Amino acid sequence: MMVDAKMAEQVEDTLIKSNLSVGKAAVIVMFLSGVAILTAFFREMTVAYYFGASAELDSFLVALSIPHFVGESLVVASVIALIPVFAKIRAAEGDLSMMKKISNLAVVNLLGLSVFTAIYVFAAPFIIRAIAPGFEEYRYGLALRLTIFLAPLTILSGSLGVLKAIHNITRRFAYPELGRSLVSLGIVGALVLFTSRYGIWAIAAGFIIGTALAMALNALPLAPLHPSLKLGFNLRAPEIKEYLKILLPVLISSGIYYIHIIVNTVFASTLDAGSVSALRYASTVIMVPITLIGGALGTAIYPAFADLWAQNKKQEFNEIATKAIRITFFLSLPLTAILFTNSEPIIKVLFERGKFTSETSSLCSSLLAISSLNLVSSIGGGIFTRVLFAAGKIYTASFAMAILSISPNVLLNILLTPIYGVQGIVSATVISGAFTLLVYMYVYQKLIQTEKLRMLAPFLRATVVSIIIALIGYGLQFYTPALTPLLRLGIIGGVETLLLLILASIICPTEMKWATRLLPSFKK
Repeated sequence: MMVDAKMAEQVEDTLIKSNLSVGKAAVIVMFLSGVAILTAFFREMTVAYYFGASAELDSFLVALSIPHFVGESLVVASVIALIPVFAKIRAAEGDLSMMKKISNLAVVNLLGLSVFTAIYVFAAPFIIRAIAPGFEEYRYGLALRLTIFLAPLTILSGSLGVLKAIHNITRRFAYPELGRSLVSLGIVGALVLFTSRYGIWAIAAGFIIGTALAMALNALPLAPLHPSLKLGFNLRAPEIKEYLKILLPVLISSGIYYIHIIVNTVFASTLDAGSVSALRYASTVIMVPITLIGGALGTAIYPAFADLWAQNKKQEFNEIATKAIRITFFLSLPLTAILFTNSEPIIKVLFERGKFTSETSSLCSSLLAISSLNLVSSIGGGIFTRVLFAAGKIYTASFAMAILSISPNVLLNILLTPIYGVQGIVSATVISGAFTLLVYMYVYQKLIQTEKLRMLAPFLRATVVSIIIALIGYGLQFYTPALTPLLRLGIIGGVETLLLLILASIICPTEMKWATRLLPSFKK
């Protein structure tokens, strides 16, 4: 009893010290997400320099697609699925009991990943052919060999989910976000050191090295909890049953983005070599605001959602959800206008060097312009997903949303890709994303809200601001063609940002106040 008391005190001291408010958590996550984004850009710029949009990079991206889908989706899914389980155990039995049961969950998670990886490697020849039906023998063979080499990445990435969930449930968001930066830095280091000798295999090694470093970073701060972590395997444990019940639908829902990437890859593989790579570069840029805004908001508010729903505080739950969506509209719509009007200089400044040619820049800038129209849907969909999961609407938010999101994308790709090529692929994603967001809003209104969700007026106000910014931006682009891409981007982007601040303070004063105060109202 004395040992358990001391251990419980140590666990509580380790876990509770950093119990942050939602507002402070959002600030920390947003800042560290910014750092992770900068390192990710450095990584993508290095990849572009060495490989451009090439057949070899196409093969690597296809080989990475399933491990990346499972690994990254499982990180998100584990966090979303484990936090409600951890919250219930922690509230009912305390921190020590929670940590003991986490050990069992970690073992189950690891064994499941190992079994999946073995099956995937065995079936890789068939899976690669299904993902990239248009690949000729060279790209197919290279993708198959890279797939086998990258197999450990699935286990490493997926195991990060449990570690991230532990940090998130105790409001310690720094380590998971810093881990993302380590992954990028590991890839850059491998590219610089090994590309000249090993070619595309250098980037594959970099992903494994970087992910292993991120695992170490997230595990070391939990070392003081070692006495309470006892490895075991009990599939009949209540927390395991609850976790597995939640995991599959959450995994499907959180993996929708990556499923879209796989769908797009299937159709891009039938086009010219480099099409898969071009989609990747455009996706890298558009993921910046999605990660910075949607990721930061979603990560910070989800534990608060889970707590409020568990305490039956539905009015406060609805207030936070409403504020999150209004901030999403306020930030994402003007950013859409800025990205749309500056797509060409953004791509040129970031990537046009080494093997990344001006022709590749033209293709990627057109893809970025179209992709920017999906910003609101991507960020808003992520927020609504977390709201529905926190409220226990797991199957509604996963299977139904997956079907309603992916089916239109496949159908639109069939219709648009033969006509518009790779631009048709991105257009299909944008249209299906908008449809999915509308369905999310409808489901939220029907199943969760405690009072009427008034979103039309904030949406229209943000749209007016965005249209004005886009018109001014296009005018400036027309009159500044002789300037260098960097100078054009600096001048036009600066003018658009200043215009956003002025218009927002007049047209969207409430949302402007929330944003400039860095979400302190979420604490109320």
